[in-house]
Amino acid sequence: MFGLSNKRGVEAMHPIKILLRCVYDKKYLKLDELEIVIRHRSEEGEFKCIDGGKITKVEKSGFHYGENDKEIFIPGHRIAMIRKKSGEIIAFKL
Repeated sequence: MFGLSNKRGVEAMHPIKILLRCVYDKKYLKLDELEIVIRHRSEEGEFKCIDGGKITKVEKSGFHYGENDKEIFIPGHRIAMIRKKSGEIIAFKL
């Protein structure tokens, strides 16, 4: 279950839909304003924070980002949280 933080309370919304909206809706948040927290594959319970400005492509199944001259794909089910760089939580996985 996913939660979306807003002024009306919490609504269910998948984080990939939020990232897609950032790409296609120019009046919505910008990717470079966000941090995406993902579950790290190598360590159980470990998380990694990705700067939204490094995201190169968003698909309905996940997103690609650039790191050390490589493009890495992160599937949507590994997204734990999307937050603004100021710390405000936009979406989280329950």
